[in-house]
Amino acid sequence: MLRWLFLLLWLTIPLYQYGVLSLAESIYSATILHVDPVHGKDHRALGTYHAPEFPFRTLARAAEELTVLPMSPRRIIRLRPGDYALTEPLLLDARHGNATWVRHSHTYTSTDRGEDGVVRIRGGHVIDPSLFAPWNNRHNIVVAPIPSHAVGDLGSIQSGGLKECANDDTSEVFVDGHPMVLARYPNVGHWDRIVNVTEDNTTQAFYFEGNRPLTHKYADSMDDFWLHGYWGFDWADNYLKVASLNASSKTFEIDTTVSPVLYQLTAGARYYAVNLLQELDAPGEYFIDRRKRLLYLYPPRPLTATTEIIMSTTQTLVEAINVTDLSFVNINFDISRGTALNFTNVTRVNVSGGSVTNVGGAQAIQLWQAWNSSVSDVDIYQCACGGIAVGGGDRHELQSSSNVIRDNRISEYARWKRTYVPAIWFDGCGHLIHNNRISNAPHQGISGHGNDVTISNNIFHDLCYETLDGAAMYVSRSWADRGNTISGNMFSHIRTTAQNLTLGYPHVVAIYLDDQMSGYHVMNNTILDSDTGILLGGGRDNLLVNNRFIRTDVPLAFDSRGKYDTQFCPNGHAFETELESYGYRKPPWSDRYSELHDTFDDTGMPCTPVHNIIDGFHWCTITFDSLDHVKNRSHSNAIRWIETPGTNLTDLISWGNNFMNVKEDPSLCHNSNDYILWNNQNTPSIGYHIVDQE
Repeated sequence: MLRWLFLLLWLTIPLYQYGVLSLAESIYSATILHVDPVHGKDHRALGTYHAPEFPFRTLARAAEELTVLPMSPRRIIRLRPGDYALTEPLLLDARHGNATWVRHSHTYTSTDRGEDGVVRIRGGHVIDPSLFAPWNNRHNIVVAPIPSHAVGDLGSIQSGGLKECANDDTSEVFVDGHPMVLARYPNVGHWDRIVNVTEDNTTQAFYFEGNRPLTHKYADSMDDFWLHGYWGFDWADNYLKVASLNASSKTFEIDTTVSPVLYQLTAGARYYAVNLLQELDAPGEYFIDRRKRLLYLYPPRPLTATTEIIMSTTQTLVEAINVTDLSFVNINFDISRGTALNFTNVTRVNVSGGSVTNVGGAQAIQLWQAWNSSVSDVDIYQCACGGIAVGGGDRHELQSSSNVIRDNRISEYARWKRTYVPAIWFDGCGHLIHNNRISNAPHQGISGHGNDVTISNNIFHDLCYETLDGAAMYVSRSWADRGNTISGNMFSHIRTTAQNLTLGYPHVVAIYLDDQMSGYHVMNNTILDSDTGILLGGGRDNLLVNNRFIRTDVPLAFDSRGKYDTQFCPNGHAFETELESYGYRKPPWSDRYSELHDTFDDTGMPCTPVHNIIDGFHWCTITFDSLDHVKNRSHSNAIRWIETPGTNLTDLISWGNNFMNVKEDPSLCHNSNDYILWNNQNTPSIGYHIVDQE
């Protein structure tokens, strides 16, 4: 008997370790189902054979079994190692609650298990390497038929708007776990530029440079030829379908019926041509001929019998609606066209451990209308757009969602849509976003709207490298977003590394309170080796306390842009309308945010940035000799006043009871307790783990 008790304890340790089950529930109360993708069988009758020696084969069959089991005690679905290929999403509803899907902890050695001990749920079809043949005697490029029975609809490219990722309708290609690049010119890392815009036309046509579109016969590909660019500003990108190419005038005309230009076409704007078989010329590129159903591939290395080539097929891996008490523990989710894990109207849903990779949709994980739910200790990377979106709570009643996003590692995202697809997006009330590491992306790290959101102890590094006027931590344009805190975070190397960017204000920021964003508490953050530390964009009632800036070009910048705003802050406009929608003059808003009461009265000076407190502000510009890229940088002024006509910094302070206490502290740059980025050889570097040097 004692032996069986120890075995049961061993099997259930992961569940109470992650807080999914209490110890008592794990030992005495759980109903356990088993799934084995290699040796399982699905034909057994419902409600029978739950013993380990009778596993199911598929996730769908296990989910079906849950519908006939009592909701109590806790139901545990143990997934044995291997790949679970989904052709349809795993659909879960209220009947599937009170359940934990968990990787089986037993170690399997059979070679047909794949990576030892790993459970991988995937939404793609494997293309056999032997099906590929050389194309047109170009031995670097191979081509294979795409099986219609397995891949089905190949989807299509979509334009996408300012904050819209529209990539979830198309099939992508992955080789040995890495996403390939749709054939393009210029190749990755390079851009073409608009020579000029056609006369009186900033939304439909522009002049291109050089003869490549002519010599490479782009005109032969007009049925699905696209351009991707930053058309009006270097902080906003989208895809434009080409309607025609005029060889004599060397112009592209845009099909604005399916791809409206984001802002307007601008001389000097950067772009590249994409989805052209003629430009399949670099390792890691591919092209899909949708009409003939052919996959052309320039593999990163010569194909072998063990090369894994996968096309994404499944829209979503897990779709859960109206579910209470649902957990996924130590499971790897890989490859989907859309959002991989989509949870809507849920309570106590938890994703912990494992990874989510190679996702094509707007987010890797979405928790929407969620309460008491969490994502923790998950690796998220190589996603086409964003990482995690969390929404929940009640902003009108200021009821906290108690959702938690913590201890995750999110990197190499926004590979398709480059801007406004942050690693973490929040909306609602009462979320905790804590101790996440966010890195290596062209634009934002965290962004969103809400109340009583705490963003704490996160690490942001190597962000905004491809854009202007963006930020690692970005919020904007609301006076209703109150009670939010940004505290104890580390920001490092928040800089643009792209060359010759001119369309937009020439900076990127660690913490950006844009367009009069107000009511934020920004405290105890460290900003290291970055462009601009904090930008206060004309907002009010912000508390900036005990932040420190090390080798940051401009620690603080701010302005009074609201004084000349006619759209948002004047009485009766957008900011007041939003506040009225929440009943801000009545409880609970009037009790919690009493500073709003007289905002729109004459004495409130609604368009003036008043009642900002900047205290405990410390900075230094002394550099380490070994950091050549920041040597000899010095700045005599820690504050940049962004000029607004007719105003100056002195006026700003005297108008609005703003308080400032700033201090230059050179010891920060050589104090042994400063945070510094170090690599594994203990030499100063950028892009590695952050440690507190003793």
